[in-house]
Amino acid sequence: MERPLHSDRWHHVAALRPHWRMHARSDRQVVRGATWHVVCGDGRSGTLRLDAAAWSIVGRCDGRRTMQAIWDEALAEDPAGAPTQDEAIELLARLVDERCLACDGLPDVAVLRDDDRTRADRRLAGRLNPLAPRMSLGDPTPLLRPLEPLARRLFSPVGALAWLVLTGLATVLALSELDAVTRQIGHWAQSPRHLLLATLAWLPMKAVHEAAHALAVRRWGGAVREAGLAWMVGLPVPYVDASAADRFASSNQRAAVGAAGILAELALAALGLIAWALSEPGWLHDAGFAVAVAGTTSTLLFNGNPLMRMDGYFVLCDLVGLPNLATRSGAWWRAALQRALGWADAQGPQTAAGERGWLTAYAPLAWGWRAGLMASLALWAGGQHRLLGAAVALLSVWWLVVAPVRALVRGPADAGASLGTRWRMRARLAAVLAGLAVLAVAVPLPDRTVAPGLVRTSDDARVRAGVDGFVVVAESGRRVDPGDIVVRLDDPALRRERERLEQARPGLRAELFASLRSDPARARQAEEALVGIEAELASIDERLGQLDVSVTVSGRFEVARPGDLPGRFVREGDELGTLAGAGPVHVRVALDQDEAARLRDGVRSVDLRLAEAPDRVLSGRLLRQAPAAVEMLPGAALGERFGGPIPVDPADEDGTKPMRPTYVIDVALDAPTDPAPRPGGRAWVRLDHGSASLAEQAARWLRQTVRGRFAPDAL
Repeated sequence: MERPLHSDRWHHVAALRPHWRMHARSDRQVVRGATWHVVCGDGRSGTLRLDAAAWSIVGRCDGRRTMQAIWDEALAEDPAGAPTQDEAIELLARLVDERCLACDGLPDVAVLRDDDRTRADRRLAGRLNPLAPRMSLGDPTPLLRPLEPLARRLFSPVGALAWLVLTGLATVLALSELDAVTRQIGHWAQSPRHLLLATLAWLPMKAVHEAAHALAVRRWGGAVREAGLAWMVGLPVPYVDASAADRFASSNQRAAVGAAGILAELALAALGLIAWALSEPGWLHDAGFAVAVAGTTSTLLFNGNPLMRMDGYFVLCDLVGLPNLATRSGAWWRAALQRALGWADAQGPQTAAGERGWLTAYAPLAWGWRAGLMASLALWAGGQHRLLGAAVALLSVWWLVVAPVRALVRGPADAGASLGTRWRMRARLAAVLAGLAVLAVAVPLPDRTVAPGLVRTSDDARVRAGVDGFVVVAESGRRVDPGDIVVRLDDPALRRERERLEQARPGLRAELFASLRSDPARARQAEEALVGIEAELASIDERLGQLDVSVTVSGRFEVARPGDLPGRFVREGDELGTLAGAGPVHVRVALDQDEAARLRDGVRSVDLRLAEAPDRVLSGRLLRQAPAAVEMLPGAALGERFGGPIPVDPADEDGTKPMRPTYVIDVALDAPTDPAPRPGGRAWVRLDHGSASLAEQAARWLRQTVRGRFAPDAL
């Protein structure tokens, strides 16, 4: 049902003669072929984007014509697209609130608007928002005016080139030191000291972030009238009012203002990474890495993410010409769902050419991102205290599920739909929810456990060094048979010792022969020394023979990192490589306590995928049903520190001590594969337990999550 053309409130405004205020201004923008007008009253008010229909009213406000005459002219010009009288009233009241229009004898705005909050009320409510209260610190113009020459240099081709060089250098440095960066992140995430450094660096980084926005606005002639502090999660965050950029005619300039903070944080992160790489261990080393992690994390997950209504979102809207994308996409989906539930007159936003795909995709993607983010936040909060985690989880359910459904149901009532339409829509929604509940409880779904594992081989397939030495040659990747040499070692110190003994042996022999008759005691000493030298030479020769490392079984010799092995010093017993295809291969699987307990119910089948061939599904079998409890993981590759899924003790240098009880089982491959699995490689094993309803599986997952991730303090 469309809104009625006439309004019973029209008599309040019909005789008014609205006119533009002295300091109000309007800027024309063309987006996707449609003309928009961005209006602003003064430095203390916000900006409004008006489409052609709204401008047909506002553009005629010259102080001479009455609202009745203005509306009649707009209706005669475009009978189908002109605003209704209610829409004209709300538009007039909003522009008066924002100090764009004025007219003598205007009645109380609360009488004219469905929203009973004035502009001042809205600003006060924004500052008192319990999630992010704001405190204004005044007008920063006196501080920004001397920095305008710097702004012109930063936002120029030279500035862009300097930024590209800086971030490019940091990127190359991070890629070249990827292993060290990964290890440092593992230590950083578990260290209170590093987290404290990142928290302390956050405020100055955000100050630079907001200063970049302000300088970008000044660079293209805009004014920044307000700066202050907002509190988010208990931390102070600077902010500036950069809404003046909305009036810029160029979409590139508007996008540059939105991207300024992102670019500033990435530049700080690059400087931090370079400082970390060039400094010795100490406070500068740790602080540089904390700045690098905080800057990149904040940018990639929040500020630069277009799925959140932060800088990246506004940059996207400006670059692709999609103003108010999030709001319009939500309205598009809400109207589509309302029509599906029986409200045929639900009206979504008007779409221009090429917008439909964006409106269809954006809201679900943004909802999914927010859901994942809130789930992660709830798990983190639960790790601190169960009550805090439960509160965050309940708030997430309200924000992500209850509030959207409530808005969906209230839409027809707010638009004046008939009572029958509203009840029909609610009945259909209840039927859909009931149907989903029945499906969740009654329909069986595959019930499986997926767990990580490491490929293991027999001891004969492990090639180890027999003696200490430096690696000279390592022939990785070739097929070998028993007795073939695969690695050659060298020990210069051992060879020098042998040469010294060889040089001493002739002298002892001569001394022995010379003293046989003249000095028998001396002869016995020389003979004992000679026997000792012969024994040492035999031992050295045996060790020299072990410098050539051979294999005892057939297979393909493989080294994890062949380029790192030559020139490396290895100790006796160190593993040099493995023989793929030699002996039986099995996968050692790590399970948590709940997953291990489910083995008692039986396993119908076992499938696995290897990290080096993720597209191939291999079948296997359990070597034993009873899992074994372990204090150390089968390998560090399964721990979070080295990219695995299992949390490990941050104090454990080897990264193999799990944070919670862990059990292992062995899975054997049913048939050999070609090529053979790489020993030490990761694998993912799927244990099929049969079937269970979605509700049962969700309840089990929730129970395991609360038990494994939430802090063990009582509720």
